[in-house]
Amino acid sequence: MNEPDSASTILTDDKAPVEVLGMHAIDQIIADEAGPYRQILKDEGFGGLLRAVQ
Repeated sequence: MNEPDSASTILTDDKAPVEVLGMHAIDQIIADEAGPYRQILKDEGFGGLLRAVQ
């Protein structure tokens, strides 16, 4: 029996419709949550971002 390795083993089909929909949903959630922080970073810089998350 051969030991599986990451080069020869595929554990998921990232092009399957359910995977694509899931990735899209997660991307949208992250974008929605990060939006306000992006604006703070743009307006107030890194220091403002640090103050906002404390």
